[in-house]
Amino acid sequence: MLSPHALSPAGTPARRRIFLIRSSRSSKLRARRAPSRGRAFCRRADPSSRRCQFQESPPAAVCENISLYMEKNEEEFQGYLNDFASAVWSLLTTVSLSSSRDELAVTAMKFLTTVSTSVHHTLFANEGVIPQICQSVVIPNVRLRDEDEELFEMNYVEFIRRDMEGSDLDTRRRIACELLKGIATNYKKQVMDIVSIQIQNLLSSFAANPSANWKDKDCAIYLVVSLATKKAGGTSVSTDLVDVQTFFASVIVPELQSQDVNGFPMLKAGAIKFFTMFRGHIQKPVVFQLFPDLVRFLGAESNVVHSYAANCIEKLLLVKEEGGNARYTSSDITPYVLVLMNNLFTALKFPESEENQYVMKCIMRVLGTAEISSEIAGPCIGGLTSVLNEVCKNPKSPIFNHYLFESVACLIRKACERDASLISAFEASLFPSLQTILSNDVTEFLPYAFQLFALLVELNRPPISPNYMQIFMLLLSPDSWKRSSNVPALVRLLQAFLQKAPHELNQEGRLSQVLAARLWGKMLDSIVTLISRPEQERVQEETTEMPDIAENVGYTATFVKLYNAGKREDDPLADIQDPKQFIIASLATLSAHTPGRYPQIITENLEQANQEALRALCSNYNCTIV
Repeated sequence: MLSPHALSPAGTPARRRIFLIRSSRSSKLRARRAPSRGRAFCRRADPSSRRCQFQESPPAAVCENISLYMEKNEEEFQGYLNDFASAVWSLLTTVSLSSSRDELAVTAMKFLTTVSTSVHHTLFANEGVIPQICQSVVIPNVRLRDEDEELFEMNYVEFIRRDMEGSDLDTRRRIACELLKGIATNYKKQVMDIVSIQIQNLLSSFAANPSANWKDKDCAIYLVVSLATKKAGGTSVSTDLVDVQTFFASVIVPELQSQDVNGFPMLKAGAIKFFTMFRGHIQKPVVFQLFPDLVRFLGAESNVVHSYAANCIEKLLLVKEEGGNARYTSSDITPYVLVLMNNLFTALKFPESEENQYVMKCIMRVLGTAEISSEIAGPCIGGLTSVLNEVCKNPKSPIFNHYLFESVACLIRKACERDASLISAFEASLFPSLQTILSNDVTEFLPYAFQLFALLVELNRPPISPNYMQIFMLLLSPDSWKRSSNVPALVRLLQAFLQKAPHELNQEGRLSQVLAARLWGKMLDSIVTLISRPEQERVQEETTEMPDIAENVGYTATFVKLYNAGKREDDPLADIQDPKQFIIASLATLSAHTPGRYPQIITENLEQANQEALRALCSNYNCTIV
C-alpha cells in the first residue's frame, strides 16, 4: 500500500541498504565526472544556496537511479518498489518550492510518473491516494512562483519557448501535469473528477478576491490546457475536465474583454493561450466578437502578451472546416485589416520585440488572407521596408527574416496582381533596400533578394525598366554563381528575364555570356546520361556524390525558397511525348546549321559510353549529327 510515510534508516531492509549504497556510489561517480560544473556553481552561488544544492543532489540522484532501475530492471526492483514510492511521495509533500529544490522535485515526480504507467500502477488505486497527490503535489507545483514571474518579465523568449513550444520538459509545472497524465492512463475518471473539483475550488478562490488570488485562476487555466488531449494530426484538442464552451464564456472571455491590456499580464497570456489551443471549438460569431480584443492585445506592453495575441490571430486564420475549406476568409477580416496591421507594426517597436517572429508570422498570414487594396498596400510596404532596412544591418534571427521576406513577397504578388499601377510604387520603396543587400553583400539575404527581383520582373509588362538590366549584369558575374546558396535564386531570376525581356538580353551578346557556351558539351554529356542509363544506376551515381554529414557542420547561408515568390506556370514541355526523340531530333537539326562543329564537341566532352549511347539513339530515330 502506497502511503506518505518516511522510512527510518533503522528500518531499512538489508537488500535496500545495499541498493542505496550502490545508488550513492553512482551519484558520487557522476559528480567526479563533472568537476568543472561544480566549481562554476560554487563560484557564483552564495553559501546558503550552495549547501541547499549539495543537500539536494544525493536524493535527486537516488530518484534518478531508481527510475532507471524501474525502467530497466522492473522485476528485480519490484521488492523495493512500495518503500521507495512511499519515501518519494513523502519527500514531495515536504520539499520546498525554492528553485534550488527544482531538480529534486522534478526527478521525484518523474519516478512516480514511471510507476503510474507501469504494471505496478495499483499502488495508486487505494482510496485517498490520487486526491492527496493532486492536492499536495500537483497543485503546489503548478502554481506560479516568483521565478516564473521573473522569467515572464525578463526573458520572454525563453518563457514562450517553455510555455508554448514545449521545451519545459524539466520544469515543475510540466512534470506535475505529466504525473497526472500518467496516473490517468489507468485511472482516468478518478483523475478527471478530482482535478475538476480542484479547478472549481481555484476559480472560487479567485472570485472571492481577484486581485490577491489571480494565480489561482492562472493555475486552473493551466491545468485545463496542459491536460487537454490532442487528436490525430495534432490540430484538434479535447478535454474531459470542463465543458469548453462554458469554461471559455465564464473564465476566458472576461480576461479577453478586460479594457486594461497591461493588467495581470500572466493571466491575460494564459487566457489567450487557452483561446489559441481551443480555437477550433469556438464558434465563428463568438470569435469575431472577440477579434477586436485580440487586436487590442497587440498593443500590450508585455512581450509575452502581444506575442500570444499575434500567435492566436495567426492560428485562427489557419482553422479549417470539416470539408477542408478555410473557416475565416478575406471578407471576414477585411474590416479589421487596417487597424490590425497598424497594431502589428506597432508591436515590432516594443523593446526586445523588434524581431519578434510571432508578430512577423502573423503579418505574413494576414497578408496572405486579406484582400490587399492600395490603402492597405501603402502602409504595409512602408512598414516592411523599414523593418528590412534595420535587419540588414545585423541579420540574427533566421525565422523572423524568412517571415519578413515571405510577407514582402506576398504583399507584392497580391497587391500588384490586383492593381498593376502599384508596381512602380513598390519598386521605389524596395529597390533601395534590395540594392543595400547587394552592395553590402548581405550573404543571408542574397537568395531572398534575387527571388524578389524575379517576382518583380515577372509582374512587369515589357519593356521593363533599365534598372532591371543593371540587376541582370549580376547574372554575368562568375562571382555571383560561386555561392551554391545563390544558384537556385539566380536561375529563377534568369528565367524571369528570359520570359519578360528576351530581346533586351540578346543585345550586345548578353545572352551568350550568361548561357555558358563553353560548358555546353558537359551539359550534353549529362543529358545523354539522363536519357540513356537506367534510373537505378543514375540514382546510385548521384548518391555517391553526396558529401559526408561531417562536412556540413557549422553555419552557412543556404537557399530558402519563398512560397509567395514562387513561379506560377504550366509545364512548357507538356507536349513532348518522347523526350529521347525530341533531344536527338533537335540535336540533328542544330548540327545541320554548322556541319562539323558538333561531332568535335561530342568527341571532346562526352564519355565513351555516352558517345556510343548517342550513336545508338541516332540510329533508332534515324537521325544524323553532321
